[in-house]
Amino acid sequence: MDIRILAPGLNLKESLKERTLTKMSKFSERIPDLVAVEVTFKRTQDVEAAKSAEVRLRIPGNDLFAQKKGDRFETALDGCMDALRKQWEKQKGR
Repeated sequence: MDIRILAPGLNLKESLKERTLTKMSKFSERIPDLVAVEVTFKRTQDVEAAKSAEVRLRIPGNDLFAQKKGDRFETALDGCMDALRKQWEKQKGR
């Protein structure tokens, strides 16, 4: 499985990169046909939630996607994780 972390114009801390890789690798354990993961971190214009995370799980036939904002990248990433877990459970139940 391929994990890509994108952060256009940002210098991410190594601790955030490592945390992201660890969290995304958990999806590979739960989703057997997961091909790739793309995580994008951005700054937003929102004063209260100035940071954004977008996560796309590449699965044959149906990608899962979540975008969340927060005061920290870690908060936004955790929100994406929760949303993607719910999407996967819903899709798996079909």
